[in-house]
Amino acid sequence: MAFADLQDRLAALRAQLCPPLLYVQIQDQAVTAMALGGRQVLWLERLPLPEGVCRHGVPLVPVALGDLIGDWLLERGYGGAQVKAVLPPSACSWRVLDPPPAMGSADLHSWAEGMAEQLGLVWAEGGCLEAVDVLCEPLGEQPSKVLMVVVARALLEGWLEVFDQAGCSLAALQPACLCTWNGLVPLRQASVLPLGSPGLLMVETRQTWLFELSPQHPVTQWYLPCLDGVNEWLGSLRFLMQCDDCGGPERAVPAERQELLLVGDGSQADWMEPTLTPLSAASRGGVRLIDPLQMGWLGWQDTTSMAGGLQSMPWLLWGLAVPDLSPGPL
Repeated sequence: MAFADLQDRLAALRAQLCPPLLYVQIQDQAVTAMALGGRQVLWLERLPLPEGVCRHGVPLVPVALGDLIGDWLLERGYGGAQVKAVLPPSACSWRVLDPPPAMGSADLHSWAEGMAEQLGLVWAEGGCLEAVDVLCEPLGEQPSKVLMVVVARALLEGWLEVFDQAGCSLAALQPACLCTWNGLVPLRQASVLPLGSPGLLMVETRQTWLFELSPQHPVTQWYLPCLDGVNEWLGSLRFLMQCDDCGGPERAVPAERQELLLVGDGSQADWMEPTLTPLSAASRGGVRLIDPLQMGWLGWQDTTSMAGGLQSMPWLLWGLAVPDLSPGPL
């Protein structure tokens, strides 16, 4: 008994001196956490959330949500962890912009704030302007371009409160658009992306997003209806991918860019590819399902132990972790 008590105390001391790093994906219906050891997945689990505790990435009951997450992480041996989290696509507005020539980093943020207001990305609720924060992220492969992200300040403060209540330290809160793009680093480095710009379809439990990408940066995103209505969902996707002779508006994914890269949150991998292959084939393109585990970008000896209904690696968690991973094979 004394030895077991000593082990527990040593474990607590190690956690205080060197807290584990967790990658967390925030959704309205669930929170998914991942721990890595190098490029090996040590733990990956989804925690379903009660209905109504989170909306568009905004925690509505921060204290209760923090208690729930804190108890979960403590039971799994990750109490007091350092957390890097990614927000859902609906939580932010963003644009890729060309800043004025020779603009220094000190002036970039104030310029971006002005652009956010000019582009209508600073929104109002209840008749008054909502307090927002503006993030400017230079796109490494194109130094002249920056990713500007606008997010409600209440959302940031809410998640700080949640993880503080959970006994964790929130080290970073990233937008989904940046993690979506970062997840493609191995494909860009290997020069195996299509010559044109692929569409990237991110299928989640209740939400689906179609991203248009250029070879150098993300371009824009579209929201598709809930998957409960499959016919309506496929119709919306077909509308965005319609052929040139349909006489409709300009497509999200033009004819020469018809390859669809399929990613998700780990819950729909079994049906995504067979459902979408006929649609993409009719549009003169192909479908490629991308799973970081299957691609060999991360390793895990036993993926059957994924918890919480996961069937594959959540794409946004992978994209969140990429900047921290050393280059090269496993």
